[in-house]
Amino acid sequence: MVHCRARCREKYYLSHKRTVVWDSLLVGRASHSPGHLTCAPSPATAHTSALVAMWLGTDTTPKKVDMKIVLTFTVLLLLTIGCEKPVDRFATVDGKKVHILDRGTGEPTVVFLTGLICPLEHFYTVQSQISKETRTFSYDRSGLGLSEIIDTVRTYDHVANELEKILTSEGIKAPYVLVAHSYGGGLARQYYKQFPDKVAGFVFVDCANDEIFLDSLVQKRIISLDSFGPDSIATKGEAYEMNYERENIYWFKEDFKTELPVHLLVAAGERAGSEEMIKTKVNTYRHFDKQAPQMKIIYTEHSGHHIQRDQPELVVKSIKEIIDEVRQQSYR
Repeated sequence: MVHCRARCREKYYLSHKRTVVWDSLLVGRASHSPGHLTCAPSPATAHTSALVAMWLGTDTTPKKVDMKIVLTFTVLLLLTIGCEKPVDRFATVDGKKVHILDRGTGEPTVVFLTGLICPLEHFYTVQSQISKETRTFSYDRSGLGLSEIIDTVRTYDHVANELEKILTSEGIKAPYVLVAHSYGGGLARQYYKQFPDKVAGFVFVDCANDEIFLDSLVQKRIISLDSFGPDSIATKGEAYEMNYERENIYWFKEDFKTELPVHLLVAAGERAGSEEMIKTKVNTYRHFDKQAPQMKIIYTEHSGHHIQRDQPELVVKSIKEIIDEVRQQSYR
């Protein structure tokens, strides 16, 4: 989790004060900034408008118009005006705004869980591709990105409960494939622990049994326990999440166990850390499948910790394979 921070704060990290406009999402959809419902006409509206135009004619010649007929068409027009939910919008949880991105249609729903203090943009490229295949969901956690602070307690159980509230209130239906990076891996495991019947598969992106991996780094003095927690440039929302970093690292006391399809992508090259750090990670992560022997582990030497940004095609490929497997199982 510690090595998530730097890239979350690079120049392309857009702070929570900015307005996001997802240009690529607006074609045929609502045109808006997050949380604003300025909607494009639905197909039904366009059809009704066409009927009115056909009846009135396209020329400018004055004609006698029966106002009852005009009124009837006007009522029909108003009744057929539809306004889809914006794909990039705000949900409300416990009276607070949470920024979400809900793209695509179909099952299973792919839920993206970002690393420590990272905004939803970190999965944008991958989500854009997967949304062509099925429904996808990502969000800014409490106090991050555009989201307001919901709860100052940021242990994994609280965060998992918040995620469930958002998914439920926004009608984001299970089954879910959880795609998790770094800190998000612990959240995925905790969500599965609390809501096992809603999860259909996993893709872990450079995260696994981090309670063992990070503790090993501490024991080898590669990192210090003092490196966990808020730093001097943390925003209020970031500080709340970082305050619980150490507690969340040591949150899990048992091995990850599941019979669901799982992919684990591991950054194993020099871009991902020092030689000793990579060696420790690889040796630790290879035991993550101890109680999930069906797990597929993919190593890459061409990415840093953020594989979803350095090699998004690898993450997309794994997600598609999990989706196919989930769909095949549902038809058995």
